Amino acid sequence: YQKALTTFNESIRLQPGGDPETYYWIGEVYRVGLNQPDKAISAYRDSLRLRPNDARTINQIGLVHAERLEYPEALAAFKEAIRLKPSNGLYHSNVGLLYLRVGMKKEAQEVYRTLLTLDKKKAQELYEAINESK
Repeated sequence: YQKALTTFNESIRLQPGGDPETYYWIGEVYRVGLNQPDKAISAYRDSLRLRPNDARTINQIGLVHAERLEYPEALAAFKEAIRLKPSNGLYHSNVGLLYLRVGMKKEAQEVYRTLLTLDKKKAQELYEAINESK
């Protein structure tokens, strides 16, 4: 992962002002590869500074918050991603799974109904999670 970071940072250095996609991938390395959530959020925010309405990056910030058990912040990020790209089933699924995590099963079921029209696979995954929950 360190080699990837070195490459990404060199890319940023060579591009005045930076590149939102490179910052996004730096965030992914910190989030997924190195488990450094603060640095991940910082990189995602750098990406958003250059591409402010990127639903994918906002969703990733939501994932970091969810992983840190910061549920209100995660929900806000997921809902913002949905506002920006309402047809993306993944973002709706993340909201549904978060609702389940905090015990809001009825709200998760509402998300499931929405997912049926957007993404059958994600709907099925959420349906199974709902049925497995208490």
